[in-house]
Amino acid sequence: MSKILVTGAGGHLGRMTLQHLLERRPATELVGLARDPGKAADLAAQGIEIQTAREDRS
Repeated sequence: MSKILVTGAGGHLGRMTLQHLLERRPATELVGLARDPGKAADLAAQGIEIQTAREDRS
């Protein structure tokens, strides 16, 4: 099973993209990437996997 990863899930465009995809795909096929997963809690509540993005400052 392949998944679709959307970056910026905590922001406006990423959130809207995931909502749009959720109308066409099951939540189990969607992954959101967010710097602050708390801002994407509503998406997680809908069954979308939310992963934490971290900035590499090396």
